[in-house]
Amino acid sequence: MRQWSVAAAQCCSPQSNLPETVAHHVRFIRHAGLNDVDVLMFPDNSLPLSEILNSGQEAQTLWLASLQDAAARYGVITILSSGNEGGVAITPENGVQNLSCATLVCLAEDVFCQVEGTPVINISGGKVALGINGQPGEEIWPRGAVDEGADIYLTASAVNELQWNWVSSALQRWALKYQLPILMANNTSATSPGKSACWDDRGQLLIRAEKEEVLVICRRNAEKWQGEILPLVN
Repeated sequence: MRQWSVAAAQCCSPQSNLPETVAHHVRFIRHAGLNDVDVLMFPDNSLPLSEILNSGQEAQTLWLASLQDAAARYGVITILSSGNEGGVAITPENGVQNLSCATLVCLAEDVFCQVEGTPVINISGGKVALGINGQPGEEIWPRGAVDEGADIYLTASAVNELQWNWVSSALQRWALKYQLPILMANNTSATSPGKSACWDDRGQLLIRAEKEEVLVICRRNAEKWQGEILPLVN
């Protein structure tokens, strides 16, 4: 069975400086690609995505081009979440694809489909469900992922320490209930604890980061998941 990998980018994004923020995302994409990651999930609102997408085609091209180039160069499907407004997937083959958790649509060349409002990526060897809805602890999204036969559920969050305790308990519960591995990407900042984590299909904590900027990687091979944490390398 082909080994494939997904990762959470636990990052601290300097959103007051958009060029620097985009460049920081490119560093994560590069690091993921060099470590054989297939799908990379950023925390919720790691980029001011709604501002970029509403700024006109020329500005979108300016800010997203380097992300598209990085995704293509390093072969990483990159997921950016904008809370209740949905998000985008940047694929090596098809560029930027809009994602929504409210509608059922089919996206480019059967790479994406949406089930019960939960976007699902089909990659060689498995299915990856995406939580890009600003509600990381809600049950409807992992339940929809299971209905489609997803192998793992990735969810983007941006929660503080108190919220993390509630969200992590909920995700552990859904992992056990649905026998579904769950990987959460959380940001790290003065108000956010980091602690991006993965629970296996028994609800057991597989791996958890602390507060540093890291990749939290889950690799699947021969029906077994393994966790790995890699610090960001500039």
